[in-house]
Amino acid sequence: MTQEKKQNIKMWALYVLFFLAVRLLQDGILNKLPIAGTVLNPLPMAAVCVSIWTGAEKGGLFALIMGLFCAQESGVYGGVLLFSLVCCALVGGWLCEAVLNRRTLAAVLLCAMSLAFCLAVEFLFRAWMVGAHIGHFRIALRQIVLTLPLAPVLHLICRRIRKEGAQWTA
Repeated sequence: MTQEKKQNIKMWALYVLFFLAVRLLQDGILNKLPIAGTVLNPLPMAAVCVSIWTGAEKGGLFALIMGLFCAQESGVYGGVLLFSLVCCALVGGWLCEAVLNRRTLAAVLLCAMSLAFCLAVEFLFRAWMVGAHIGHFRIALRQIVLTLPLAPVLHLICRRIRKEGAQWTA
């Protein structure tokens, strides 16, 4: 096995551990501690942060696998979560490659856009299925504002994972 393959295996193994840690944080801690009447949702931001450092295609595939894993437990909203995670990762990775740079401010902007998109898709799906009112929209806005401070942390972790994977050959 070449050093490059070992580097890629190590990097993706670390990204999987990162995803599991974010999932554990969300399900184990954040779901049990609502802040200002809302539950924080770092999963879309994690998908975007991975795609920022790996590219749109690889990040989208990682988000697809991550979404399939999460959709099993999400019930009715599993398909919505899968769709929104993949779209956010693809668009975030593409924007980062084509227009933006890989700095923290750009990552926070992309994370805010991904959270807004995921919550808007969920809000529209909920409105279509059971009917939603403006209170759900206010909760979604609170969720974006309260979850966004996690974006720089997630971005720095993904950057460190990418550098750790790249240092294997050094």
